[in-house]
Amino acid sequence: MGDLYMDMGEEKKAVEQYKAATDLDPQNIAAHYQLADHYEGIRDWGNARNQYLKILDLDPEQALAHKQVAKIYERDDDMGNALYHWNKYLQIVPDDEAARRHVADIRKPLLTKKQVEQLEREKASPTPHVAPVVPQVTSNVDNTAAAPQPAGQGGALAPPPAGTFPTPTPSAQLVPVEVAQPTSGIATIP
Repeated sequence: MGDLYMDMGEEKKAVEQYKAATDLDPQNIAAHYQLADHYEGIRDWGNARNQYLKILDLDPEQALAHKQVAKIYERDDDMGNALYHWNKYLQIVPDDEAARRHVADIRKPLLTKKQVEQLEREKASPTPHVAPVVPQVTSNVDNTAAAPQPAGQGGALAPPPAGTFPTPTPSAQLVPVEVAQPTSGIATIP
């Protein structure tokens, strides 16, 4: 009935039927998709997200639900959940290169400068299915001894040791930021 009402342009009645279908049969994935689509259409992101999460509770292999809920989490700046669902989507649909590039792009702000450079090199190489670079958790050890010390007047940094070359700067697409590491309860982003 919901599909018939939707075809006739009576969206309000269609939504009532989809809600009734999910109330009568909570495992009706098609009705959950219809409701999620409706909520996205009216920009009710919270209800759309809830419908996609219900679909994923019923069947965690629903690639479309992972992709759509990842987009909603991105919209809400919840990048941890967005990356989780993007990764789940890519496990199910590993050949989606556009999604793979998108995930690499949204991860860049979480990476160190060296990891961004590595990611740029990997994107430029023709190797298929490159594993994404994940920020590494570092210890809270004091690394000040390894930092270059000011030399001479004016606070200028000492030149690099002889025989070494400075690290090249990546293209100016995104600027990596330092991510503060927690002191306890360390967790990694999936």
